[in-house]
Amino acid sequence: MKKTIVSLSVIGSLMAGVAFAQDATAFRDGFVAGNVSWEDVQARAKDEGEINLYYWGGSDKINIWMDSVAVPALAAEGVKLNPVRITGTKDAVDLVLAEKGSGKGLGEGSVDAIWVNGENFATLKRQDALMGAFADKLPNSTNIEWNPEDPRALLNLRDFGVETNASEMPWSGQQYVCSVNTARVSGDVPHTFAAMKSYLEANPGKFAYVKPPHFVGNTFVQAAMYAHNPDGNGAVPFQASIDEMGAAELARLITPGMEYLKALEPHLLGAGGTARYPEDPKTL
Repeated sequence: MKKTIVSLSVIGSLMAGVAFAQDATAFRDGFVAGNVSWEDVQARAKDEGEINLYYWGGSDKINIWMDSVAVPALAAEGVKLNPVRITGTKDAVDLVLAEKGSGKGLGEGSVDAIWVNGENFATLKRQDALMGAFADKLPNSTNIEWNPEDPRALLNLRDFGVETNASEMPWSGQQYVCSVNTARVSGDVPHTFAAMKSYLEANPGKFAYVKPPHFVGNTFVQAAMYAHNPDGNGAVPFQASIDEMGAAELARLITPGMEYLKALEPHLLGAGGTARYPEDPKTL
């Protein structure tokens, strides 16, 4: 399961305007400390009146939802939502970091909120470019599991092994599914990684996955790493950050999975020549 999350930029115009920078900092600090009520947040939002949400615009369904549901819902609250559609989340992250590097502070930037994945969240966190612990202060946070003793909380407390510290809010979930075109493939199809290798050795060219670093391709590779974890405990050790785990331990854990992917490569789409990795799900 992959979660979708939204992070708030520390320099976004959610708390907008150079003249209000000092006030914005106090308001932000008070909110993340739990000393500002939600009613105060709503009032502040109406006063400022506008928010720029940067998100991947490659899905017609999401774009329609954003325009027909999210925009009117914010308008009803007296806030104008500007959905900024981008082809890659890194573009928004780069903009945040460029504006931060140019000396812009809280309330002076272009990006208020971003739909991010784990890698981009980690980049923002390393660069101290996140708003802070806002997620558990939202009214809807009561529907999210935050208790570390509950296994369901893992998706919310860590993102690709990086502690979130409530600096991102879960938005939706996605399940990675392998599908088969029965018009082109007949008979029994594999349901495990081991069966996949055997099947492709007998039926080369009948499988492809999206090319990393696209997140869909990353997810397949990630699943292979979990399945071939030499300790047999799946995703568990991968929830630690690289600083906690260490490079040598990470290399040990991923070696069997990498060897599996190397063994699979000659039998992928394009077998007999160069393996073909579609660039994105649409191409796939």
